[in-house]
Amino acid sequence: MIIETKIDYPTNHQKPLVENTSAYCFIGEIERDYMGDGVLVVKQDECDDYPCSQGFVYSPPKILSNIEDILWLTTFTNESGTRDFCPDTHLKGGETIPIFDNAFDVPFNSGKLIKDEFISQFTIDACFNIEKNKWQYLIKTNNSNNEIKLRVLVAMCHWSDPTDIVDVLELNNIPENEVCLALKDFEKNRPYQFIGEDIPTPEKYYIKDAYVNHEKVHVKFFQLDITKTLQIKHNYYGVMKSFSDHLKLTPECTEKFKDKNTTIYQGKKYYNGLLKDFCVQLHSIYRMRTKDRRKNENMTQWNDDVQNTINYYQNTLKEIWKNKGRPINNCDYEMDWSAYEQYKNKF
Repeated sequence: MIIETKIDYPTNHQKPLVENTSAYCFIGEIERDYMGDGVLVVKQDECDDYPCSQGFVYSPPKILSNIEDILWLTTFTNESGTRDFCPDTHLKGGETIPIFDNAFDVPFNSGKLIKDEFISQFTIDACFNIEKNKWQYLIKTNNSNNEIKLRVLVAMCHWSDPTDIVDVLELNNIPENEVCLALKDFEKNRPYQFIGEDIPTPEKYYIKDAYVNHEKVHVKFFQLDITKTLQIKHNYYGVMKSFSDHLKLTPECTEKFKDKNTTIYQGKKYYNGLLKDFCVQLHSIYRMRTKDRRKNENMTQWNDDVQNTINYYQNTLKEIWKNKGRPINNCDYEMDWSAYEQYKNKF
């Protein structure tokens, strides 16, 4: 069974969020001094003391949630304790959670909601481009430059049954008298297993990779949410433009940006406030897209990434026995999934 909460896929029509209707990534008010016209320009040579190194190339930061940065965890620990996402009562499957503020409590049922976990810690440095007469920022997250990373947790639960196919090599362990059963079970991995509904369920064999890729598809849909949010126009520091354009901060040498320390301070204040607003809008888009759980799960399950994984396991199993000189014949395992045609999609 696939068990999901806070899952994701895109819709076409979204409206900007009204203030204070969603969880924040940063807690507390952000001071917003106007950073535009009307500030005193200081002598450039005061900023020239902090030149960019030779070969430095400015690049505005990106907001990302990469597949390779997924937190593959079955428990989550913070100062409040530990939450187990895979208790004994949890069915086999997976759970994908962008860890917005208030996404869940720690420990379970404690009411102690998580805060400030969504954005990976980053540092800000600055140098002055003498030729352009502008400060330029470098944002570092771990070993990545100019990437602000949003954190998503995925828990894969209860994949220890002897007949769970957790790797394609384990296809070799299926006995010949159960190969047709396995092909039929793999076929029954295709629909999302909504609990309590008359949906074909595997009798014995589950493909873990299909479930893992299901979770990855959730993250890919969340990436589309991020992309959509970046294009939304937002009023920040008195300027109306897209979040993507707001990320491009290259101030001139002014009283507020007169040396490296003050420039870094102002940069932190600017980006913290911008990310707070961005997370509010992103959370709104995410919730609007995922509120129809049936559509959300079916769109995810019938994405090519999941369905092609099942095809691969079926074809590989047949190829194994063909290479042994004993091809699989008289096994009618294909099923009619025309009812799900509307949900089929690919990236």
